[in-house]
Amino acid sequence: MVYHGGTPAANTMMIMQETWNDSSGSLVVYVPLDLQSINMLMSGADSSKLAVLPSGFSIHPDGHIGHGTASKDNEGSNFNETAGGCILAVIFQILVNNLPSNKITVESVETVSKLISCTFQKINAAIQET
Repeated sequence: MVYHGGTPAANTMMIMQETWNDSSGSLVVYVPLDLQSINMLMSGADSSKLAVLPSGFSIHPDGHIGHGTASKDNEGSNFNETAGGCILAVIFQILVNNLPSNKITVESVETVSKLISCTFQKINAAIQET
């Protein structure tokens, strides 16, 4: 699936995305590409110099199954057992600087840190809504 915004004449970034879901978990993989790069890939041109950096996340059950009954913990407090939790794995591949000799700046680290934090918060919010 390809998502894009803006006008077709603009050199907009597009997101190519693949999703998968079954009882073992869910997977979302995506890659941002500009329209020129997509056209190049679709025409069979040499892609060795193209930075295709897919990112994504997976959500899998943690394997614990709750019983849905009221129980007491070790201190005697009541709590309701629920279905097990989940395991979230996230991967980002981001080209921060295309010159290998350059050092990563503090600003780049802060930007990536904010991206990771925001992504986890949004995924967590989406899971809580279900």
